[in-house]
Amino acid sequence: MRNIKFSLKVYTILFFILLFVILKLRKNDENYGNIIKNIELRGKLKKRNGINKKIFLLHEAYIFNDDPLFGDNTAVTLFSADVNFPNHNEILCYSNNGSFSKAKIELAAPLFVGESKCQWNVFRSQCHVEENSSSFYLSRAKTHEKNFIEIHLKKPEKAVDIAVCYGHSFMLDEWQGLITAIELYKFFGASIQQFYWRSGRIEIYNLLKMYEKYGTVKVDLFGPVINDKLTEMLGFDVQYEVPTRSYIASINDCFLKYRNAKFVFVIDADELYIPQHGRSMIDEFNYLSSLNPHANSFNFERFDASSIAFQNPLSFDLKLTLSSLKISNNKRNLGKSVIIPKKAKGTHQHFPSYYKSDTETVFIPPNFNYIIHNTKITLLNDNESSNIDKDHDKRHTIFKWLSLTKLNELNNLFNRQIKNTHLFRNLNSNYSYKNILLKCKGELMEKLWLRDDVCIENYDYCSFKESLNLSCISAKANYNFYNLEDGLVMFKKVNTTETFSMRGCTY
Repeated sequence: MRNIKFSLKVYTILFFILLFVILKLRKNDENYGNIIKNIELRGKLKKRNGINKKIFLLHEAYIFNDDPLFGDNTAVTLFSADVNFPNHNEILCYSNNGSFSKAKIELAAPLFVGESKCQWNVFRSQCHVEENSSSFYLSRAKTHEKNFIEIHLKKPEKAVDIAVCYGHSFMLDEWQGLITAIELYKFFGASIQQFYWRSGRIEIYNLLKMYEKYGTVKVDLFGPVINDKLTEMLGFDVQYEVPTRSYIASINDCFLKYRNAKFVFVIDADELYIPQHGRSMIDEFNYLSSLNPHANSFNFERFDASSIAFQNPLSFDLKLTLSSLKISNNKRNLGKSVIIPKKAKGTHQHFPSYYKSDTETVFIPPNFNYIIHNTKITLLNDNESSNIDKDHDKRHTIFKWLSLTKLNELNNLFNRQIKNTHLFRNLNSNYSYKNILLKCKGELMEKLWLRDDVCIENYDYCSFKESLNLSCISAKANYNFYNLEDGLVMFKKVNTTETFSMRGCTY
């Protein structure tokens, strides 16, 4: 009798588990089906109404007075628009001295895998302006001065050795890998580390602002393009039509901003580079430059790695996290590049773009050095074991690069400057956003990305619901729009503001 009762309990539990799984799969299928209907409807509306190719959204504008590729007194802008925008539009640049020049327009970086499916992309324009200009005007025609729109020009940052450009943060709540990267690059001589903040936990944002006060990093707000008027004019939400959440716009802004740097390193926060042939990164990059005088960049292979870290900031141990790194033999298809800015106009996330004709990308063999792609960080509770496999092949650990003395030096510097600050101790020890993104990617996005009508690496189809007592600070970009002439419309960013919430991030 007892066995029968026990069996009934087991079968009942299994029944409810199975029912839960079936209902969840059904809900996912319904959600997927509704999204497909909306995608197909958007496609039909595009065909019926046509696509407005006369709208562009200006991101930033820079002035270069003496540049090997852009030339003298050149205004360079970054903007987003329909992928066929240059074939249908001409933009004129007007200087304060009365001179005109036609803007040369090209993609900020050539379209990459999957990006040809996206309706919008990022462009770069350049035109000659008056010497030492602080602003210039954009126009569609010379004859209508009332339609001249003033554009203020930024100067690039002063010359430094190495600028590290990170892709923008998006619903960021796991800080362990980020802190590891910042400390490592600071220790090995990165002059500045540039972040673009879209959304994430306010505790992490506040810590980054502290690093900014120390001169280690620079944080710029980078909001998504959410504008009702733009959606009305286009007939669709442009957020669904921009690849990788405008990643290309952020890294090319960084590339222009630090164009005076000797080297620009375009990476993500889970990618670690440690010099093997010099005391610092600049020593190693200078050495490579001396061996390869015609190089415009050095492309390093990436190998996946795993590590452990404590969730609680009070228990976090940088030395432990680095010591726990295990590098696999799994090589990524594409590497990442250290670029010489004066030899290229722009960058994709893997390679430079529009480089000097007498230069080349030099691919560095892994026996010289490579990038550790720290893709899997196992987060531990305070009561969990943090034992490290001491028998693991040293060639696949951090000790291939770092001596124990160097590791202790790095760790002591972090403990002294950062770990005991109240902003570090106040970091979150609970994590939600990363799990939400991974769940959405596995259940929805990986299926959608296989379609020819869905833009690559676009998470706007995910449903990010509000969550109580979960901090978030988001970047909100505000735009004005201007009619230039002949139907050409420019959306110009007025400012980008911080939006704070204790109900979680929703974009």
